[in-house]
Amino acid sequence: MNPERAIAYRKQAAALIDAVLNDEILPRTALNCWPTWGNEDLSVRCAYTMLWYFEADEDRHKVEPFYADLQIKTLQEANACLREGLAIPSTLMKDYQKVSAPPEYEDSWVWRAPLWWIRYHVNQILTILETNPLFRAQKISKSKGPHQKGKVL
Repeated sequence: MNPERAIAYRKQAAALIDAVLNDEILPRTALNCWPTWGNEDLSVRCAYTMLWYFEADEDRHKVEPFYADLQIKTLQEANACLREGLAIPSTLMKDYQKVSAPPEYEDSWVWRAPLWWIRYHVNQILTILETNPLFRAQKISKSKGPHQKGKVL
């Protein structure tokens, strides 16, 4: 990716996170406005995941106030780097690189949701077919045990 474009995406993401942290917009609004088209920057994707989990854990924030503080602190640290156009340090990204937030809040490509739904269910059916003994191909054992017409006893 072009370095100037990566810096621009990082600064745009930082502006959205600033607005969320200053209670100017809701996290969901920031996620809907996230710079996703053509964005391959790992820092911006990681910041999206951080913000997505911050929004998803809203109910948990009411029960565990220190959890919310921890998420806000992480967002602030990541945002300080993004605001300067720098990549988020790997120490902050390590917990969020293992998981990727689903792009459900991106309504820019409405046609993707049905395709993902189809892909999910096709994968479920394939998993069932591959793991179900009724549908698995019968393997004939070549061991020296007793055989009866190609079947293992």
